[in-house]
Amino acid sequence: MKNVQPTIHEKLSHLTSEQIEELIREFYNSHKSTHLIEKYKIDYSSGLLHKILPPEVIEDECKFCEISLWRKRKRKRAWSMADAHCPECGHIDTDDCKCPNCVREKVEKLKCFELVPIDFLDLSSSKNRETRDFKSLTLREKLFVSSLLCVSDVQDDNLYKLSLDFWKLAPNEFYQKRILRYMVEEGIVEFTIDKSLDILIKANSLEKIPVNFLQYKFVLKGDIDTKDLKNPNYELVSELEINSMWLEIAIEECLDFAIYRFKQENIIWSPAENDKLRIREILENFSISQFCYVLNKLFKNHFTEYEKGRLPFLKWLDGFFFGISRYFIASNRDGWEIRNRMPADITPSVLSVYFYRKVLNMTDEAYLIPPGKYKRPYNQ
Repeated sequence: MKNVQPTIHEKLSHLTSEQIEELIREFYNSHKSTHLIEKYKIDYSSGLLHKILPPEVIEDECKFCEISLWRKRKRKRAWSMADAHCPECGHIDTDDCKCPNCVREKVEKLKCFELVPIDFLDLSSSKNRETRDFKSLTLREKLFVSSLLCVSDVQDDNLYKLSLDFWKLAPNEFYQKRILRYMVEEGIVEFTIDKSLDILIKANSLEKIPVNFLQYKFVLKGDIDTKDLKNPNYELVSELEINSMWLEIAIEECLDFAIYRFKQENIIWSPAENDKLRIREILENFSISQFCYVLNKLFKNHFTEYEKGRLPFLKWLDGFFFGISRYFIASNRDGWEIRNRMPADITPSVLSVYFYRKVLNMTDEAYLIPPGKYKRPYNQ
């Protein structure tokens, strides 16, 4: 470990190193600052003397530069010491350090989370969109808002920060990005980023931002009651709108399971619209759990064909989903019974759980029946 010695302040440049050490010792041994100023002929305010004393070089080292850390001198009667910092890179020896090296390290750790493009912020700063009123929000939009609040930590000045360490907002990362972009484009929220990323963005070191670094505020008209946002009244929403949302979420749940299954074999797959249409047709008569069961059942044999290199990926993928569709058609025709049990590999998203419980008044059974069959109870 190497030491970098502090530069002596010009107001102390006439003193020897031994005199400076003695000055520091006397300063913290309760000698009056006015007396020390006169004794050492220092042309500086006695009340700010601690600011020109050289920082303390401590034994701890910077984990990035491998040099000794410095600690600024505290006021004579201060209760706590300043945090140690690195004179080279500015790293502070705390868990919430925001130096460029720590920010890069955090970004690397967060790469397992979804990333959004840097131009997402340009979209947020657009002033051309129309501001919305909360009362004008549809069921779909209210669900997005409510779910977003469930995965956010409240900051100050009506600012919220996404916190997706343990929960996911939507069934899959593609749907999540579409939700965030939709809410910006529709004038519901405006996103900014954690200031700790400013340095990397200005240096053009980032093309994408981990969602956990996103902050947002609502740009809806009028005063916003977060209690109303978290628990909006869905009683007047039509059955058609509820069933449409149920089917939308169910399709994304099925895609999430397919993405998960593909990743197990190191296949990175981005669903296309055609894939969603096929799943939509299947869900007219079958449940999410049945789709997941059949996909898992057929995957092994189909994947063996792909591993042997007999087909290019897109052709194999098309054949795989065609095979799933045919299986369900044959099941309908021949009366096969398809296992219908909640898959252990499904991790419900906040949006899914919120919709099933708050709107449908269901839990796991939402995965066990064909979506889009909701009927409002007579007492409503």
